[in-house]
Amino acid sequence: MENRGSTRRVEALLQAAERGSTDHITRLGKEWPEDIASAKRALLVLVKNFETHVEFIPALKTRQLSERDADRITILMKSCLSGFEGFLNRTRRKDDWTEQLFAILRPYLDSYLAWLVFVEGLTGVAGAQVSSLLLSGIHHTTDIATQERVVDFSLFLWKDEAATSPLQRETIRTPSEYEAVVSRKYDPLLECMAHEPTRQLFIEKINSCDEASLKMLARSLYTECFRWSSFYKRLYQQHPTSFNCTRVCSYVETAVLFCEKCPRFFRIILKMRFATQALKIASKVPDIKSQAPKGGSVAVEIASLLFGPRTIRKMEMAQLAEELLNAGLLNIIAFSLLFPRSAGNGTPFDTWDSGTDGDPLHSLIRLAHHPRVTGALQSAITSLSDEVQAMLDEDKDYGKPFLRAFWFYDFALQNLQNPGSYDLCDSVEHLESLNLEDDDKHMKACSGCHTTVYCSRECQRSDWEAFHKAECLQNRERRIYEKLYGPRIFSYRARKFKLLYLQLLLEYRLFLNNGVRGDPVLRAELLKDRAYFFNCDMIQVEFFALKSDANGSLVEHEGSLYGDARSRKMIQRSREDVSVIYAGFSAISGRHLINTYGNFRIVEGGFGSGGTLAGANSLVLLDGFVTEASRWTSKGIYTLPPPPTFVDE
Repeated sequence: MENRGSTRRVEALLQAAERGSTDHITRLGKEWPEDIASAKRALLVLVKNFETHVEFIPALKTRQLSERDADRITILMKSCLSGFEGFLNRTRRKDDWTEQLFAILRPYLDSYLAWLVFVEGLTGVAGAQVSSLLLSGIHHTTDIATQERVVDFSLFLWKDEAATSPLQRETIRTPSEYEAVVSRKYDPLLECMAHEPTRQLFIEKINSCDEASLKMLARSLYTECFRWSSFYKRLYQQHPTSFNCTRVCSYVETAVLFCEKCPRFFRIILKMRFATQALKIASKVPDIKSQAPKGGSVAVEIASLLFGPRTIRKMEMAQLAEELLNAGLLNIIAFSLLFPRSAGNGTPFDTWDSGTDGDPLHSLIRLAHHPRVTGALQSAITSLSDEVQAMLDEDKDYGKPFLRAFWFYDFALQNLQNPGSYDLCDSVEHLESLNLEDDDKHMKACSGCHTTVYCSRECQRSDWEAFHKAECLQNRERRIYEKLYGPRIFSYRARKFKLLYLQLLLEYRLFLNNGVRGDPVLRAELLKDRAYFFNCDMIQVEFFALKSDANGSLVEHEGSLYGDARSRKMIQRSREDVSVIYAGFSAISGRHLINTYGNFRIVEGGFGSGGTLAGANSLVLLDGFVTEASRWTSKGIYTLPPPPTFVDE
């Protein structure tokens, strides 16, 4: 009898709603039918009203309807939106019936959204309703039109909040007010970014935005991180162990994802120093546990988002790494390494996703061939306490290899900054014995590309005819690109730094044995091919001796690492002069593989009896060259070429 009575009440409610009774339509918000047939009837009542009356929205906006008609339509639409809350509550169950109801709603989605904006405005209420639909999975469909509608509406809400003046938000004082007024407008955006098809659509929309819109959207994410930190600071102080930082992590993740897919957005984010703001928040909540599947701390989650696989392969990564290091990245890494349990980890770096075997220290070393990154690393290491530095040096798995690998970059930068360091001449046939006049002793840059530099007009003329004439235009275009977007990979300072680093690697390999300088380790028979390669993609640099043919081409590397005319000429020079050694190394910079190679002369000694080096303890750079080569894998990551042919020992 009770079920029969309930069925009659539902039927009476639906019949009254179908007749247009606003009271009964409103009641659907709290008395939504439980059976699927009645639920479909109730939803059809709502969406049919939305569609039937949507044509009156322009007239309502311009007040062209009579007051009576305007009031009637407005009251009816408000009732429908109230009844729609019952539908939203029903879809949260995510059962088999949910998709059947969504199939009814999708054709009328435009009408519903139009009335939602007209009645509620672009407010947190509208954001909450659309977010509820997305949480229930309305966009989990092959219907592209539905996905387009929810993405457009989510972007519409985001742009509206981004364009809102900060003065209009000064009345917000508490976290609950912030949630109701501001953060709910971002919820649809975050839900769209969590689903692959809508995420791709969102990225397409972002890439089509003009520069002003991108700046506005990027600024809004920066502002929300700051607002979040301000509003929730007191709550964190009251409940430091149970505090939830999911929202601010979502802001950071969204910004990073757009940086990955939209280079213009990345450059804007860099200019406004978004990463500094985000990392400051991370450093303020070191003991808060992350809600991410990997666990760990919020500090590690934010740091690994900014310094992770989505940014590590970008050309802008060197600039971002410098900013992160100056903002305290190394402190978070060191804390995660040395105190893994306190950082929320079971083992060091098990919650890091840095893009290099889960080892952020390795990622830093891979970027250290940029002199500005090395400078930031110098400052970051110096800022660590003596105790932490000592603990890093004692950590055999991560800390000690990192410090050992960084020593070469550190020392190369010191040499670069030394006023007495020698100048770099870009001529392959650099004339060492050239007697220069007093007024001709300063370096001369090419007037075309402004990148290559020579010690004399003679070197410039010889290099122009042999090589630079064909390179000048490309170098000029590359210089303009680097000036606009960075980083300065091929600037004079950057090239000289790489060659100083290469010289240190080679000196260490040839002249150091058990840490004692001047004790030679290589025999003359191992130097007969006069070519060496360092794999600097590894935290422990790998060393190879290379074979070359009579034409100066490296065996099995023609057209790869060293197949260009400059390198062949340099290899020939090393073969013809027993005191000259050719060496090269490769390093990854964003989406580019950077090759550096040079010729070095052994000084202060020569070959002694028995084929050993006698008294030789240093090298002098004769000429060097920095270029780029592309190696793209199926996973979209540049890798080094296969190991070269070994010289038989």
